[in-house]
Amino acid sequence: MIKNTSMWKPARHVFCATLAASALAACSGYSCREPQVYQSARSVPALEVPEDLSEPEDETQLVIPRAAEDAPERDPEDPCLDQPPEYFEEEELS
Repeated sequence: MIKNTSMWKPARHVFCATLAASALAACSGYSCREPQVYQSARSVPALEVPEDLSEPEDETQLVIPRAAEDAPERDPEDPCLDQPPEYFEEEELS
């Protein structure tokens, strides 16, 4: 049986190009510099529970703390807080 490999070459090129484009797009998709969903969270009034029902436990509530008044402003060039710092120090080249 003779294999016709020329028939599969275009499909292989398309597959490889799609795979490479997907990998590149995945790496550039995250940015902590853009507004995040949690930043629009707001406090709401306490839940009003009817008398014939029991109140939920307070431990399950998510409390959003207020920012400290004396908190320093972050520079736009500062690293993202939710990403780990560099593990290895950069070596100076002489």
